[in-house]
Amino acid sequence: MRFEFYDMRILAPARWSRVRVRARAFTLVEMIVVVVVMAILTALVIPEMRGSLEDALLRASAREVVDACGIAQSRAVSLNQVHRIRFDPVTGHFQLERRVRGARGGGGFVRVRDVPDGHGQIDDRISVQSRPPGLEAGGEAEGADAPRPRGMQEGRESAPPMALVFHPDGTAEGDDIVLRDRSGFGLAVQVNPVTGRMRVTEVPRR
Repeated sequence: MRFEFYDMRILAPARWSRVRVRARAFTLVEMIVVVVVMAILTALVIPEMRGSLEDALLRASAREVVDACGIAQSRAVSLNQVHRIRFDPVTGHFQLERRVRGARGGGGFVRVRDVPDGHGQIDDRISVQSRPPGLEAGGEAEGADAPRPRGMQEGRESAPPMALVFHPDGTAEGDDIVLRDRSGFGLAVQVNPVTGRMRVTEVPRR
């Protein structure tokens, strides 16, 4: 038994030529539904994206501050000279300064200009505040009898407001620097008074 196959388009060309592909267009109702769905999705996604961007900006600002403080501590130890990072809460600018030898009291600091990473500008969407070290979310100190930083016990001047001071022996002092975004979420940049090391902790949303 032999089977033969034929191309139907060759046998009936006229019939195949009459076949037309019909493209179905969108109706007005369908287009309105699509636009409404897109608007709903946009309303849901944009706030999440905005929050993620502001969170990334906040954490990047905290890293910049930590990096600058690391430079200040390193220079204080290697040069045997007191250094500090001073903050301007109005402009958000922070800069590295060194103690002029022989100066006493709270003054006597000059800006260090030859260190590019020793200064920076915090984005204007981030607020800069200070708080006494040891305060938690409830605003209470961690124990009224907690020892003060060693530098203060030995008669050194306390750090001026909005400044972190690093000493040649590796110790440090200063208030916590609190950075907050526009939603109220914050990060606290804290310095260990004994080791001079920095850490960043989350601050509850206000």
